[in-house]
Amino acid sequence: MPEGSASGLASSNPRHDGATLLIASGSTDGEIKVWDFETRRVVANLNKPHRSEGILRLEYIASAGSKDILVSQGRDGRVCGWNLQAILTIAAAQDSFQSHGGSGPHIDCSGFFAEADCRVLLFSLNVGSYTFAQFALAPDVTRCNFAVCPAQNDQFFEVWDLSQQNAVSASCVTRKIGGKTGMVMCLKCFNLNPGSEAEILEFAVMVGVESGEVGLFASSGLLSPAITAEVEKNNQRKCSAEEAESGVGDDANDGSVHFASSRLALTGDDASWLSVHEEPVLCMDVATKPNSAGDFLGISGSAEAKIGMFTVSKTGRVTLQEPLDVPKRGISDIRIRADCRIFVTAGWDFRVRVFDLKKRRPLANLLIHTGSVHVLALPPRGLLSHDDVENQDRQLWEDGYFCSGSQDARIAMWNLYPVKTKAKHKVRI
Repeated sequence: MPEGSASGLASSNPRHDGATLLIASGSTDGEIKVWDFETRRVVANLNKPHRSEGILRLEYIASAGSKDILVSQGRDGRVCGWNLQAILTIAAAQDSFQSHGGSGPHIDCSGFFAEADCRVLLFSLNVGSYTFAQFALAPDVTRCNFAVCPAQNDQFFEVWDLSQQNAVSASCVTRKIGGKTGMVMCLKCFNLNPGSEAEILEFAVMVGVESGEVGLFASSGLLSPAITAEVEKNNQRKCSAEEAESGVGDDANDGSVHFASSRLALTGDDASWLSVHEEPVLCMDVATKPNSAGDFLGISGSAEAKIGMFTVSKTGRVTLQEPLDVPKRGISDIRIRADCRIFVTAGWDFRVRVFDLKKRRPLANLLIHTGSVHVLALPPRGLLSHDDVENQDRQLWEDGYFCSGSQDARIAMWNLYPVKTKAKHKVRI
């Protein structure tokens, strides 16, 4: 189990690079480290990627081309995209592993901002948020190139175009005049109609707020007619060489959707709201597949000793379900696995808990950390949506791997309930 920064881990994400399993971790002291899990060594160490501010979140975008992207969010109010291959190439060229005593080659990121080096720093979004709310990527970010980010006003969130590096719409979570839900605490983006040809237009954003409520914003409220028309137009045409030279970047011909510059301010009255917790919503996730009734199951965590549960219909109706009690209060992170069979929670009581999503019962109680568990990371869901996925990437998911990061400055890698053999095993509590 590799050690991380002394100030604690903020995020981690597993992936395969050839035959090597890489884990990217961020810490509250502002470093991003890329680990080789087989050797338990750091292969690259990014210094000051967010100007010495702490790292809030990391996400991995598996690109069809040569630019696999590591997206980071820091306490400096920015969301940045890093070319992972370029980082590994620079680190290998330095050939300074021994001189750092096992800490890996150190890469100073300050020069990338000063020189606007697009080889390594692919984009930098100045979202202006200094709260603990974390961004959420589009359900299929390789086709619809946007992210939902907390705004400078902590009661707003914004939709950002990653390629154009601008906000295309803004939504306010104030429900009524004189009545407020408080600041945005967490965000989740998902498809209301997965598998359809128009699925990228039928996305939704679920927002958890300080009052303990969750709200559903559908795509019809997030995208203006001009943006919707632009999305449909891009889906029906092939990008020409002239469009590739118009400044949208090297990915202009990859079939992804690029939004036009536009802003559309909405209020929380345009959303469907549901009171789930009495405490602020700290984390949330929504299943990528509907259940037998055609609804999407959502789960949320707070400082309470319970897991909030709700369903979202394809028409945008949010319904409260019976909560699931847990022994100790406080959940920092919660994740549903891509097959929608199990979900995992990160607890303040140092424990990682695994639950059966359908039956809503506990499966495992994992204790290895000596501090509060801050974050969980499952294999990127994007790996499962491509036919050309590498066997080893699929194997990573099928073997049931996930990792957890804790205040004890350690990453734990777990292998639990493999997907392809799950039906052959029965777990008794």
